[in-house]
Order: sequence, then C-alpha cells, then structure tokens
Amino acid sequence: MFSVIGKYLGFEKEFCEKSFVHILENKHISEDSVFFTNKVLAGFFISDIMKLVNQTEFEITRINEWLKQTAELNNADITI
Repeated sequence: MFSVIGKYLGFEKEFCEKSFVHILENKHISEDSVFFTNKVLAGFFISDIMKLVNQTEFEITRINEWLKQTAELNNADITI
C-alpha cells in the first residue's frame, strides 16, 4: 500500500521502501496511541494500517497491540 501510494505520487520504489523503514525507526515519531476527533476516521486509519501491516514482515504482535490501544482510545468499532 505504501509503495502504491508512493508510485502514484511519482516516487521511486527504492525510495519508498527506504522511507518506510526509516519512518519505523525514527525516534522522534511517538509510539503513543493516536487520538482522532472523528470515530469514522479512526476506523479508516486502523483498517488501512492493518492492510499495510499484513503486506510486510514486521513484528505484527506489537503493531496489533498498538492498533488495539488506538481503537479503544477512539471507541472505534473495529476488530483487530
């Protein structure tokens, strides 16, 4: 999904792959759950992240826990 969006925006595949890895390793990006002002947007965000995670080889257990916390914080009606 990340690569598809990057390609649509005109970025090279290699750039998108490196950027994705660096985003995940960036110490300045908070690991706290995200709060949305709109419950529907929270649901879309969580759903899209789940799709992205399922296409990668990252530690899914840790990400799923973060998604569960984000869903609870936003009262989102979505099953992780």
